[in-house]
Amino acid sequence: MKKIIILTLIILSLSSFAYARVSFDMKLSAPFNTVEDRDSYSELSKRFMDGFGAYRNRGHLHSAQDIKGDYGEAVYPVYDGVVVDIWGKFPYKTLAIMHTDNNRRVFYTSSVHLGEAYVEAGDYVTKNTKIGRLLTREEQKRAYYSKVHLHLEFRKSIINKRVSAKCYTIEQLLVYFYDTQPIFKKHMN
Repeated sequence: MKKIIILTLIILSLSSFAYARVSFDMKLSAPFNTVEDRDSYSELSKRFMDGFGAYRNRGHLHSAQDIKGDYGEAVYPVYDGVVVDIWGKFPYKTLAIMHTDNNRRVFYTSSVHLGEAYVEAGDYVTKNTKIGRLLTREEQKRAYYSKVHLHLEFRKSIINKRVSAKCYTIEQLLVYFYDTQPIFKKHMN
């Protein structure tokens, strides 16, 4: 039953907002509680690594904001919502949440590079729900990443889960994703 409800919500959101440029009405928080002030853009931005549109070594463009984390650090939603899917294998475990802003506009976030997820599809989560954790030191070594980080996407849809590796222009990215930094900057203190 949960899957039917989630699928219905996804289809309804796609019909109205998937490709529209919208201005959201919401207040975001950092995805980590170790940030001194979770509502502060300037505090969160100190941890920014590769951003939206950055060139990747496989030729595609980056679909997210990478945010530096600590080994095994707990990850939280940036906004309240419903977990709609969890997919991927190590080190690409991904947790997707559907959010609805104060004006009933729908968007999705995908948290990628989780070592473990603590919630399931269908769970309602708030900004204070621990949804997972980043990679541990041992996991990070196996993943060959130089730094432990959260790859956080703001998505228009989750229908095509692995579309980011197929986007070679900003125009292609903007069909499926929102640029993360302007959203954080506008919707945090």
